[in-house]
Amino acid sequence: MNLTALKTDLIAVEANLGKLQFATIRGALRLATGARSTRLTIDGIDVPILRLGRGKPLVLVHGFADRGESLVPLAGLLRGQFSVIIPDLPGFGEADGVPVERSTMAAQARFLVQLLDILGLPSAHFAGHSMGGGICARLLNDHPQRVLSMTLIAAAGAHGLHPDTAALLRDGQNPLLPADLPEFDRLMDLCFASKPPLPRALRRHLQRQWNSRRAEHLAIFARMMEPRANEGVPDVFAPTFAPVGLIYGQCERVVHPDNIAAYAAGYGAARLVRLKHVGHAPPIEAPRAVAKVISQVADQVRSGGTQQTTYLDY
Repeated sequence: MNLTALKTDLIAVEANLGKLQFATIRGALRLATGARSTRLTIDGIDVPILRLGRGKPLVLVHGFADRGESLVPLAGLLRGQFSVIIPDLPGFGEADGVPVERSTMAAQARFLVQLLDILGLPSAHFAGHSMGGGICARLLNDHPQRVLSMTLIAAAGAHGLHPDTAALLRDGQNPLLPADLPEFDRLMDLCFASKPPLPRALRRHLQRQWNSRRAEHLAIFARMMEPRANEGVPDVFAPTFAPVGLIYGQCERVVHPDNIAAYAAGYGAARLVRLKHVGHAPPIEAPRAVAKVISQVADQVRSGGTQQTTYLDY
């Protein structure tokens, strides 16, 4: 028996199985939620867009090295109230690549404005997760007239990364870009208070998918960590009349805990929600709670005053 050939065959079988599992889950979620996919060309960049639901326009913005597909379960809970729009950001998912200077948070915020323009929308509600939260914060600062409301979910901020994640970076590793299955499992440990029980073949497929644009994402990450003036997350907040919601997990280990305090201080009357027993992935770990907050923030009339601090136990 040729053990090398057998091992190669088993790896190929596992890869095909993982790909099939992913396609099955994606198809089932799209069928259950009514999500439909299209592609748009925005400023020369070809990007996929998922759309579902009817109602007020809501744009969901994914995190670093992720794709819009991961927000479909959350979007499914919002489709009765909103017309949900989920793009793959330039440089991520199945969108075209872009030069690093067009992948900054300020550039991604401009992309979202261009997306609204192409769709004929003067403004929309926005909710962003992780890096997507930082992009939404930049959007509110730079283009406040386009934002009806904004909900930041475990958002990247001016204080950077959680000490646990920062320590791995200092050791020369990037835990957000796993090079193999053990590193992917470590990323899951960082992101979740309770990891979803994914089969090995699916985890390996997700790791390969996550890592498929590694060189590009390393360059984007480096620019994000050392942004030039007015291109990263805001550290000075412009006055806003848009309702703001801030969601964070009690077990957060990816972004720095001081980020949420900075956003809360900057926005003043924001609705601040802490989710117990939740990590860096509230849209996956507590989608109903996140959907509820997005809905409440969108319905809120901004009147100033003190923060509304809410603790939800999940």
